[in-house]
Amino acid sequence: MTDTIRTLSRRDLFRLSLAGTLTTSPAWFEPLRARAEAMEAAGRKPAKQCVLLWLGGGPSQAHSFDPKPGEHVQLVKTTVPGLHFSEYLPRLAERMRHLVLVKTMNHGNFGHGDAVIWSQTGYKTRDGGLDHPSLGARVAHAFQKQEAELPHYVVVDPMQAEGAYSMGAGYLGPQFAPLKVNIGQAIPDLQPTAGLTPADLATRTPVLERMNKAFLEHNHSSVAAGHQSSLEQALKIMQTPKTRAFDLDREPEKVQERYGKGRMGRACLLARRLIEADVPFVAAHVKDGKGNGWDTHMDAPNRNKEQFQDLDRCFSALLDDLACRGRLDSTLVLCMGEFGRSRNGVEHNNKMWTAVLAGGGLKTGQSIGHTGDDGKTLKEYRPVKPADLFATVLKALGIDHTQDYTVRGGRPVGIVAKDAKLIEEVF
Repeated sequence: MTDTIRTLSRRDLFRLSLAGTLTTSPAWFEPLRARAEAMEAAGRKPAKQCVLLWLGGGPSQAHSFDPKPGEHVQLVKTTVPGLHFSEYLPRLAERMRHLVLVKTMNHGNFGHGDAVIWSQTGYKTRDGGLDHPSLGARVAHAFQKQEAELPHYVVVDPMQAEGAYSMGAGYLGPQFAPLKVNIGQAIPDLQPTAGLTPADLATRTPVLERMNKAFLEHNHSSVAAGHQSSLEQALKIMQTPKTRAFDLDREPEKVQERYGKGRMGRACLLARRLIEADVPFVAAHVKDGKGNGWDTHMDAPNRNKEQFQDLDRCFSALLDDLACRGRLDSTLVLCMGEFGRSRNGVEHNNKMWTAVLAGGGLKTGQSIGHTGDDGKTLKEYRPVKPADLFATVLKALGIDHTQDYTVRGGRPVGIVAKDAKLIEEVF
């Protein structure tokens, strides 16, 4: 039913709503109506899912998507005339037709902690006194389905140093927080107790549900409701065959080798499997075999070479698999970190860094923004804030980026900052 709903016209949605066919809940219907209106106005089908490849620590744009002649790396031509990548990304250079480069990403924080929050939520740390939800939580909120067997939001191999807040659900509540899974480990806390049979679970579950319902009737709190929602989701996960998506050994050996059997390749492969299991938003932390991110203050030349070569391999494999399975147009891929690096790949750069978009029905094969021959001068396009990027991603997914959430006390808060500007060139 979901695919049908996502392609309904505005007239169809109103007609079905009046007939009571869809739902009697305005809270459930409004996101669908807004989604249909947005896509009808844009004349394009929305993407259905999103993958975030998170390069936590700050990847060097000079060693990847925005190198300059005569600097630290050799340049390779892409399939777009006049556009070059670093020598570490030959596969992605061949797939530039699937990509959009946003080269003038910009925000105002040099520190990792606050920059991560800004780049994950689109808001400064506790802007307005609030813990803002991550992009993944917003997508989970918009795409929520009671019948979903897997969570709406999964984080693969999270970096513990970044903490729970930056990728969390903030004021949206725990029901929209991600399921976090680590590479090589079982799904946390969702394995049935030893000796508990499916029949035992079927017998005990209704008893637990009655107890929880009675508790909720006397404790009307968002925390209690969120706990109940999370428990219901956990029970579904324990009983669905879709959990096979987490078992990477089910993939043919050749496919695993194509992604690479290191930590980065495994994360990207799991992201693809979760997309095929209909998870709306997957955030995969891509890092090296030692679990290190992209904070390359030390040994920058060697680390950048090794990590970008690994990224080239697994990112390209992900694009190829989504394309050959007919999912690339309906899946938006976003690859970014919290900021970039200086031209030598060492120091932080929060003024001019690159985010990469792929698929999602966007107008790909283009580079937006120009950093000048020295990589230090903004030209041809305004600086792009994280909120601008997120507004663009939400629109690509058919989510109205101008809508407000209502937080405690009836206060309206924008799903993105009110001054966010779409990157119109991608539509």
